[in-house]
Amino acid sequence: MGKGQEAERETAKRLSLWWSDGQDDSHFWRSSMSGGRATVRAKSGKSTANSCGDLMAMTAIGQKLLDITAFEIKRGYNSHSIQDLIDKPNKKGGFWDFIEQASRDASLAGCPYWTVIHIRDRRKPVYVTTLPITDYWTWIPGLDRPLAFLPESTFLSPGTRSILKAINA
Repeated sequence: MGKGQEAERETAKRLSLWWSDGQDDSHFWRSSMSGGRATVRAKSGKSTANSCGDLMAMTAIGQKLLDITAFEIKRGYNSHSIQDLIDKPNKKGGFWDFIEQASRDASLAGCPYWTVIHIRDRRKPVYVTTLPITDYWTWIPGLDRPLAFLPESTFLSPGTRSILKAINA
């Protein structure tokens, strides 16, 4: 089993517990081919429900979050960093590739936002998102909207959950 698949499963459980206030770890799971099935079908003009990005909803409660944001989970890629967004202004390679993929996944899913979860080796996960978590917004030259950069512990907080549930209300 690859480290990416394991990271997707672990992240799905953590997000499920957070989204349900610790009640259930089964609201999300890895999507088919880590979103690859939806990408392949999109090339021939077909949509694929609940399969864009690395996570899919297993419950209606989980779907409420995936209606807001598509998740792209990147494990490893130790030479990639959010620093790429500042010192690689040509938008080629590095973290820019993660953003391009997440943006495409969100578009295919019809989501207004996207979230990249980057888990470098021996580091804590970092969430980079276009979600309206305004206390953490940073404007990056060349992007049309701000990004929020959050450690996992901040993203998976009750305050962030409240912000996102209010979007769905």
